[in-house]
Amino acid sequence: MKETIKIFFNLLKSEKNVDVLFSIFFGISHNNSDLNRNQINLICSFENTENILIKESLVAALGFIENEKAIDVLIKFSKDKANHIRSWATFYIGQVDFDNEYIREALWNRVNDKHQETRMEAIIGLAKRKDNRVLEIINQELTKDDFGSMLFEAILETENKDFIPILQKELNESKNIETINPDWVKGLEECINDLQKL
Repeated sequence: MKETIKIFFNLLKSEKNVDVLFSIFFGISHNNSDLNRNQINLICSFENTENILIKESLVAALGFIENEKAIDVLIKFSKDKANHIRSWATFYIGQVDFDNEYIREALWNRVNDKHQETRMEAIIGLAKRKDNRVLEIINQELTKDDFGSMLFEAILETENKDFIPILQKELNESKNIETINPDWVKGLEECINDLQKL
């Protein structure tokens, strides 16, 4: 695999074709756990692209990398106008073990995103960091009718048992709705059970 990575990075130094760059970045994304600083910097040098395909694959190539420059670029893409770019960048920011004020600020900037998945990735990322500001945001989400498994994940990340009565009330009310998705009910039950076990 090291040889393949080496080829990818040699190509990056001169390649201009969008489709080839798209493939290279996605290739790197599957093998990016041992990249050195120079390789990460080379990937990041494409951060000013306006091409949506390169942005998409670039975000993937930087995913899960514990490096400040990589995270800075992901933070930049978490503000992109394209929903799926924002969502993936926010997901990767939220999932890294790094934690600092810039990461928290980037996640906080997305907690009211109009795109639901992006919003939920930000909420999960803050919950994972036990950022208490997110508790009120989760409560707001629970008042909406369309919350799902991502919110359950965020609630479990908070490890806050104060959510149990609210979730139990939702579960009791759901039993009177014939059209409700049984998988959603199962997810809700599992969330309550897992929270009780913490």
